[in-house]
Amino acid sequence: MSQACALHPAIDPAALREAYARDRRVQIAPFLAGDGAAKLRDHLSDREDWTLALRAGSREFAFDPAQQAELGPDKLAALRSLAAPGEEAGFAYAYERIVARLRQSGEQESGTPLADFAAFLSSDPVLALLRNVTGADEIGFVDAKASRYTPGDFLTLHHDRQDGSTRIAAYVFGLTEGWRAENGGLLLFHEPGGEIERGFVPAMNALTLFAVPQGHSVSQVTSFAPVPRLSVTGWLLPR
Repeated sequence: MSQACALHPAIDPAALREAYARDRRVQIAPFLAGDGAAKLRDHLSDREDWTLALRAGSREFAFDPAQQAELGPDKLAALRSLAAPGEEAGFAYAYERIVARLRQSGEQESGTPLADFAAFLSSDPVLALLRNVTGADEIGFVDAKASRYTPGDFLTLHHDRQDGSTRIAAYVFGLTEGWRAENGGLLLFHEPGGEIERGFVPAMNALTLFAVPQGHSVSQVTSFAPVPRLSVTGWLLPR
């Protein structure tokens, strides 16, 4: 996968930088040259080691495949229901993930196409592009985790800014082909009052890059979505 990873030659850094400076977000599509995105999608589609991640209220939960098997489908469905947003506003989510590379925790996968892609994101050519587009010369590391949203999964409004956080920007690299807006799973950007300012339909080989902090959410995936919504997500961090 590492040899298959290369930036698409049609990327125009100057135009992207102008758009990012204006909107504090930009989409780079296509991002990878050749069939690198398709190979990564196929790899993630075949993986069975997804961890179910839930947040309800102020509590966060993570269930690995063995724990999910032990709980069974009925209890898992009940847990997902508990994570659903209620009358009280607050950050909540339900989706599945595989950690590829996180600097804060030191977690790092190796020997897989996902690991190779995560390493590519922190390679010199990509870092140079990200610094150019964002204007943040201090960027020196890119976190990465795969995410899978199946029917009912969601991510409510949040800003990616935590106490003591050094996150400069966030990204979502889409790996879902032929997705329709009616299937849900849209990456939505919110105005301060909560209204939707811009939305991105999941797309294949498209890297959506946005400044932190910025209000955003992922709308719930519908019951009739034909395939899971696959992506790789993370943050751009300083050296």
